[in-house]
Amino acid sequence: MLLKDDVSNLFEDVYTHVKESAEKLGSSGVALFIIHNDKVVTESYFGKQSNAKHARDVKADRRLLFSRI
Repeated sequence: MLLKDDVSNLFEDVYTHVKESAEKLGSSGVALFIIHNDKVVTESYFGKQSNAKHARDVKADRRLLFSRI
């Protein structure tokens, strides 16, 4: 795939898939990074850090356990 300067829309299907999968699996939140050729080409955050009542939103400056694929 040839990447253009604004590639965020190219990964909308990936974002949708990850968000729907997280919801089905009962995940409280997700941080999504796609790295291509040593460059972050898309970055998204949604949900909470846990399922606790007062859990904080998932954001770039907050710690989150992660899985890499």
